[in-house]
Amino acid sequence: MSYRFLGNSGLLVSKLGLGSWMEYGETKSAELWYEIMKTAYEHGINFFDNADSYGMGLGEEYTGTAIKMGINDGTWKREDLVIATKLGMGTKGFHGGSGPNDQETVRAMNYVIERGWAFYWGTSQWPAPLIMEACEIADRLGLIRPVVEQPIYNMLNRSRVDHEYLHLYKKYKLGLTTWAPLSSGILTGKHSNGTVKGTRMDIPVMKAFVGEYDQRVANADKLKPVAEELGVSLPELAIAWCMSNENVSSVLIAARNLAQLKQNLKALSVVEKVTPEVKAKIESLVPFVPEVAKPDGTEKRRTKFL
Repeated sequence: MSYRFLGNSGLLVSKLGLGSWMEYGETKSAELWYEIMKTAYEHGINFFDNADSYGMGLGEEYTGTAIKMGINDGTWKREDLVIATKLGMGTKGFHGGSGPNDQETVRAMNYVIERGWAFYWGTSQWPAPLIMEACEIADRLGLIRPVVEQPIYNMLNRSRVDHEYLHLYKKYKLGLTTWAPLSSGILTGKHSNGTVKGTRMDIPVMKAFVGEYDQRVANADKLKPVAEELGVSLPELAIAWCMSNENVSSVLIAARNLAQLKQNLKALSVVEKVTPEVKAKIESLVPFVPEVAKPDGTEKRRTKFL
């Protein structure tokens, strides 16, 4: 495992991070989550991501329990781990409307830091103009800027990371912890012959959220030969491709069980295979055309990242 700085925070985070995302109705015990976190940590992962809405609060609860179990077992010390969480819609939050204004948000996040509840703050799924505004407000008021943004990023969804945010990396030294490297399972290639029953794409609202579903599945199929030529699976290539971007501090993966985690961890050995030539081949098969920023349904749900 190699590590990158999280923006200008001084924190070193693993290039691969683990999120506590839980599907609706998914059952997972704190004990199982500890084993998953422990295995991830043993493979070099030190960055663990949460949100108040994951599992209707269970994601955070299980992570807290697992951290204590690891300390008691001598697996890690608290300072060995970088823990992030988000607040937004959550279990009680904003219902419609734009929520608090940017100045209120910047002040609120700084209050959280002043109280010692967090060391840094950032955003999730914010468009570039709002991130810039938050940074400028913080500078004007002598407050702490957001140091990280958490956007969707994968071979089928690149506009924000590879286009919209480009000036933010240099001007504000913004870090990124990206999510959905498999495009909600589409880049596993398992939906080629129709949507697989029991997956999140089998849920109409989730399929609608992804957008352009049929085209994305077709594009995923175009990429399979590239993975085969490298002797790796399409999911391994998809995750490794995200990790190869120097602007990305950490790529977040999720795992329902140990087997799924170990499968995703194989991407660590694939990164070196993602050469400029391989990237050019991917670009030729699935050309990147920057899109005008669109309203995102997650902007209110994944509003803040601590």
